[in-house]
Amino acid sequence: MAQIRSPLFSFCLSTLIATSLSATASAGSSFELGTLPQDASLSDSLEPTSNWKPEARAIIQLAKVSEKGTTEESVDVAVETRSDAGNETREIQYRPASEKEVTEAKEENRFYRFILSAEGSLVFQSNNDIAVPGGSGSRFDLSEVAPGPYAGFRVYLWWMITQNHSLRLLYAPLSVRTTFTPAEDILFDQVNFVAGQSVDALYKFNSYRLSYIYNFDPVGRFSFRVGFTAKIRDAAIELESGSGASARSGSTTDIGFVPLLNFGVRYQVTDALYVDLDADGSWAPQGRAIDAALKLGYQVHPNVALEAGYRTVEGGADVDQVYNFAWFNSVFFGVSARF
Repeated sequence: MAQIRSPLFSFCLSTLIATSLSATASAGSSFELGTLPQDASLSDSLEPTSNWKPEARAIIQLAKVSEKGTTEESVDVAVETRSDAGNETREIQYRPASEKEVTEAKEENRFYRFILSAEGSLVFQSNNDIAVPGGSGSRFDLSEVAPGPYAGFRVYLWWMITQNHSLRLLYAPLSVRTTFTPAEDILFDQVNFVAGQSVDALYKFNSYRLSYIYNFDPVGRFSFRVGFTAKIRDAAIELESGSGASARSGSTTDIGFVPLLNFGVRYQVTDALYVDLDADGSWAPQGRAIDAALKLGYQVHPNVALEAGYRTVEGGADVDQVYNFAWFNSVFFGVSARF
């Protein structure tokens, strides 16, 4: 067992490979790195003593300086801070690290630049009130005649610029097609759709988003993030009825920019299992928008995770051109890969 008290213990650090705090680690625990004494030797084991409660563990690569020259070795280091009559000392134990431990530490702490996530979902309409124009059109609820489910999907691409700063792209198409027979006349886009006649309806709300996200340093098992999102909406509502000379149709389209705030939190249940909450949202006098998801993920491979969760998308606008407030709920399954 090699036990050396700081400041007598120090060594020259060449490359930090990985650091993992034990369950009893205290926030801000650290120890200085300098030069390994020439008479220090590495033990073959790292056996805690009865009163040994290491606050941090790390696998590092060091340069061992001796009369014969400098050699590099990977070691497993444990550190504990002790107080003696008001004076703090740090006791360090260390041993040679195996090739397997070094490989696992490198993989566990590798910094991945990109994360690609895709999810497929079953989407249900809980509400979809529509009137075109907003002030004079007939109001009807598309969710009453077409509650779903409908197939949906979305794709995310994260670019981790640094550990704290990231950009995220999202492509999230959404469309509902249905045929229904209105019980009352519907005045839509200045066209009258007669009660009792079949009507084909299309509701489209595609979303394209670019987000800047700041990732705070983890606090225990929790990690928080905040940011802002630039959203481009590509929306359309169309009604068609009849054929030939009796055919009638009406439509409204809207392509516009919507600024959103982003918030997220992740709880790391185990090394592989996590729970994640992510939300984009904003409010204005003429409307609102929220897209929030709660998911459970499991890391099946250092680079790949499987995910499942619940998503709610709600919002709309009340303007002269259109009145539309919709609420969609979905269950989704996805896969996330980092590289």
